[in-house]
Amino acid sequence: MSTANILTDYETCERKGTWSLDWESIKLHPTEMLYRAQRSGLMQDEREDAAEYAGEQVIGMAAERGPDTKVHNVYDSMMSHACLADILTAHLRKDGEAPWRLPGTTMIGNHVWEPEAFLRGNRLTRIIMVDHWSDDRHLNCSACERPARVAPRQPPRTTPN
Repeated sequence: MSTANILTDYETCERKGTWSLDWESIKLHPTEMLYRAQRSGLMQDEREDAAEYAGEQVIGMAAERGPDTKVHNVYDSMMSHACLADILTAHLRKDGEAPWRLPGTTMIGNHVWEPEAFLRGNRLTRIIMVDHWSDDRHLNCSACERPARVAPRQPPRTTPN
């Protein structure tokens, strides 16, 4: 679980934040499956086709853990998410590109900061998937939030693509 998710759980309820440190639901939300599959695809170095690997990861999680969804046709939903993981991973990690890496954790006081970004070569890259865009989302991605998420790593400053 990411640091941002833990903090969100603590803001909702202190008990929820505490439980989220040690407990995870068996079923996964399809969006969480997509994030995990894409992370696996971007970081794997055993196979040539990272995108196909990401799609297979969604199907594997759906079969092993099951999706936390209320849709009636679960199979079609999971196939759609698997295809989406395949397409997004193919777009982000080009053929022949080296696997992405995770930067190491950093201690801030007595808290372990786990970055949600990847190291792509020597650049820090973060992936955020959204299902819609609004003024609130735009404000959430404001310039003051980005440095706070990457400041402990002190990466080289680059301009966004």
